[in-house]
Amino acid sequence: MTTGLLVFALANLAVALSDAFTLTLILLIVAGLAAAVVSPTCMAIAGMAAPEGRSGRYLAVVTAGLTVALFTGVPFGAFLGHAISWRATFALIALVSVVVLVLCHFMAPAVPGGTTTGLGARLAPVRNSRVLCLVVAMLLSGAGGLMFYNYLGGHLHSPAGLVGVWSIFAWALSPVMQAGIMTASPDQPMLAMSLGISGLYGGSAVGAAIGGYLLDQHGPSSIPIMGTVFLAIAVASAVLGTHPVTTVTSDPEPVPAEKPAV
Repeated sequence: MTTGLLVFALANLAVALSDAFTLTLILLIVAGLAAAVVSPTCMAIAGMAAPEGRSGRYLAVVTAGLTVALFTGVPFGAFLGHAISWRATFALIALVSVVVLVLCHFMAPAVPGGTTTGLGARLAPVRNSRVLCLVVAMLLSGAGGLMFYNYLGGHLHSPAGLVGVWSIFAWALSPVMQAGIMTASPDQPMLAMSLGISGLYGGSAVGAAIGGYLLDQHGPSSIPIMGTVFLAIAVASAVLGTHPVTTVTSDPEPVPAEKPAV
C-alpha cells in the first residue's frame, strides 16, 4: 500500500510540473492505476483486521472515507484550481498523499499476506456463484451510480444536494456487498474483495463511457433512466449473492424390514 501511495504522490507531483499534454495524460493514468492498488488494499486490511462479526462496520468506516473525499475533495479541488491554478490542486494531492503514506507506514495494522498467484488463481473466487453475483452487483452499481453522478450533475442548477444524497446512498452499498463477498468466500477473502473493488471501478469506467454516449445522442434525461436500469439489475444480483445457498437432499430410501427368523 505504501508503494502505491508513493507512486500516486510522485505521479501527481509530476502532473503539477508537466507542460506536455501527452505526458500529463500518461501521468494521470499512472496515478489512477496507483489509486486502484491502494483502495482495494485498504478494504482488504479493514476486512482482515476487523474482529469477528464486525467486518461490515470496519469496511463502512473505510467507505465513509471515500465518500467524504468524493463529497469534499472534488469541489475543494475545483475551487483551488479556479482560485490559484490547476497545478496547485495536483501539488496539494501529492502533499496529502505523502502525509498519508507516512501515517500508513507507522499506523496501518499488519495483516497476513498471500502467496504469489497467477491470473487463474486470482479469478478463482468468481467460480463461486455468490461471489460472482456480488461482483456483478458492484460493477452495475458503479456503472449506474457514477454515470448519474458524472454527467447529470453538470446539467443541474444546484447539484450539491444531489451529490450529497448520491454519495450517502451509493457508497453505502459498497461495505455491505464487500462484507457479503468476504462471507461468501471465507477461504480467499482478500482475492474476492479485490475482485469486488475491481468490479466497482470497472463499472465506473463503463458508466462514464455509456453516460457520455447517452449525453451526446439522447440528452441528459436518458442518463437517470439507464442508471436506474443498471441499479435495478444490481439489486437483483446482490439479492442472489447474499441469499444462502441451500442444498436439497433426497430422503433416504426406506430399508426393508428383516423377516423374522423361523
